Amino acid sequence: MILRRLCFTFVAISLVGCADIERLDLDPAATSRRNMPLVGGQTTTGWRAVGIVHSGGSSACTGTLIGKRAVLTAAHCVTSKTAPYPVLSQVRFYVDNFQGALYPASSVAVHPSWAGQGNQNDVAVVILNKDVSGVTPMPMASTKPVVGEAITLLGYGLTGAGQGQFGTKRIGTNTVNSVGNENLRFLSTSGAMVCNGDSGGPTFAKRGGADTLIGVHSTSAQGCATAGTDMRVDAYLPWIQAQLTKGIYSSPCSGGSQCVSGICLQLPNGNLCSQECSSKACPFGDTCVNTGNAQVPKVCSPGSGSGPKQLGDTCTDPLDCSSQICVPVPNKGSYCSEQCDPAQKNCPASFFCAPVQGGGGVCLPGGAKKLGETCTDSLDCETFICVAVPGKGNRCSQDCSTTQQNCPTGYTCAATTNGGGLCIEGSPSNPPPPLPPPPPPTVKKPRGDPCEKSEDCQTNLCANLSASTRICVDECDTTQPASCPKGYACVGVSGQATKGICLAQPPGKLGERCESKADCESNICASDGTASFCTELCDPSTGCPAGWSCVAAGSTQYACAKATQPSGDAGAGDAGTSGDGGGCALDPDTPASTPLVLCALALLALLGRRRRRR
Repeated sequence: MILRRLCFTFVAISLVGCADIERLDLDPAATSRRNMPLVGGQTTTGWRAVGIVHSGGSSACTGTLIGKRAVLTAAHCVTSKTAPYPVLSQVRFYVDNFQGALYPASSVAVHPSWAGQGNQNDVAVVILNKDVSGVTPMPMASTKPVVGEAITLLGYGLTGAGQGQFGTKRIGTNTVNSVGNENLRFLSTSGAMVCNGDSGGPTFAKRGGADTLIGVHSTSAQGCATAGTDMRVDAYLPWIQAQLTKGIYSSPCSGGSQCVSGICLQLPNGNLCSQECSSKACPFGDTCVNTGNAQVPKVCSPGSGSGPKQLGDTCTDPLDCSSQICVPVPNKGSYCSEQCDPAQKNCPASFFCAPVQGGGGVCLPGGAKKLGETCTDSLDCETFICVAVPGKGNRCSQDCSTTQQNCPTGYTCAATTNGGGLCIEGSPSNPPPPLPPPPPPTVKKPRGDPCEKSEDCQTNLCANLSASTRICVDECDTTQPASCPKGYACVGVSGQATKGICLAQPPGKLGERCESKADCESNICASDGTASFCTELCDPSTGCPAGWSCVAAGSTQYACAKATQPSGDAGAGDAGTSGDGGGCALDPDTPASTPLVLCALALLALLGRRRRRR
């Protein structure tokens, strides 16, 4: 029996079609981890407590709302081999679908006995940054499942191994085949089966006449063809319930037992719940720092920035914003935003609900231009209306009634072709012909966001990275590595001579070459006088990995340096020990065989706002 993990990552990419690079497919043979489709199920728009858990890139699963802001999913959905802890800044919960309401995670708890593989202890609780609106959480079972019991399965996965696409909610029925100490099992011969993308999704059974959560999808056997295994909710119920009362990220604490993450960070001004981390794992500008502890080597520490930005603030990265939505507006910069419904226009005052290409909307700030002033689009105007006026070009306008003629003096209420009215300069006694209603500004999706077609993307390219995930990417030339944005690498596409797509480049590990601190997982780029490489802070008592030495880097810091250096390497003093050089040399008693110069800015970055790789 072959057990398949239910979380996918892409490794190789192939291209369908010679001239069109919109559709890019995963090479299944190169895939080491896959997300589990609901085989034999039917589409459904109900069961709104069941949503999408997206943990960055091509990793997408299913999860179930079990509290006002708590989601139960599989541990492997929020961890990976390279990041066995949750990458907090990337975890999100979508209601209904990728166009539904989005809720970023505030904390993520993975079962402490989860070993990173198999189907034991594969459970996690995601605590969201606010209560989910309009959705009722599902009750959890406190009693053991029974063999032969009727069950209902839900998930957003494929409809068979390598078939269909992720993102459509499906439902199916089956019966419990066997019950273990921590799991339950069901067979394809008796009903619907789980597959890639259904990971973390729910199995329900009737308890007291109510649909009750009894299982969390974990693994599928033999290509989703024979059997599925769930984690039993009742077996993990005490641990799950304990997470619902613990402190979220940045909450005050006196010990790790009070935090969802199990980590209470001691700070001069008080202790806060933290989270284990690596590159890009800390939210809101906080910094991933080295602890010197082998079991928990790095945790998130408050940065020197002002914290999460709010609606309407300028931003450069989604992680700048409390909503994790940073919307670039052509010729106007980027703003922190929130989701909205263009039909309901449900943004706060002074904000406009701009439709998003592919569905949904985002709140954007209005402009400063007033009625009658020239404009290029609706976002220029404080009224969010820019209309083409015959003979006068585009002008800011406002809604009005053609029967009441309630425009300011000097303006007339001109009828629009859709039955409304807009104020334009002129006299009510000489009305112009009906005006076409102004189109609202449409925002395209940024790089890395889920998409349906290339027209949805600012990059003008929607790539199918696997059978279940499509995201906005940049096209690039494999012969020109610099054709991708910083932090991205150009990956070739099968069947194309030089065409490729830009994919996020993993941050540099210890010893890998770097140009700046942003290239390194540790956020520290060091120089030995001949080349720059990624290093990390260390504790002299625990040392560094083999081939590296823990050496002084300034009066209080220690960092890993190469244990041996090639002849001709510059000594510590050669890099410049004065402030003019912009570096900081080793202490005078550092052995000459291990010279290391750390950029002062790189060290200071551990205490300040983290620079994110794009």
